[in-house]
Amino acid sequence: MAVEARYNDFGTFTLEGFGVDVSSLSIHAVGIIPFGNSGWELFGQLGLGTVDFELDGVSEDENVGSAGLGVRYSWSSNFAVAAQLDAYAYEDTSSGASYDVGVTSTMISFQYIF
Repeated sequence: MAVEARYNDFGTFTLEGFGVDVSSLSIHAVGIIPFGNSGWELFGQLGLGTVDFELDGVSEDENVGSAGLGVRYSWSSNFAVAAQLDAYAYEDTSSGASYDVGVTSTMISFQYIF
């Protein structure tokens, strides 16, 4: 079991003609299943946090939930490489209307574990 704090910048894009910038700050509980002493492990995570949704200069914070799965290989006790898929879901009300928003991300990361 582990705990991760995470900042994600989902980038800038256009939604119905409006410029949108989205980032999140979250904390995750991570369950880990190691495959013996091979250095390989499977992990799953659940998290909660806030998402900053900026629509044409107007910023609003919303609650966000997330879940993810991944596989990691550790070649030492402090260094690892991982591939994972994460999904984030939140309700955006910044434009006056209510939108259910889902964002998925895939990632390959090199990690220093301390």
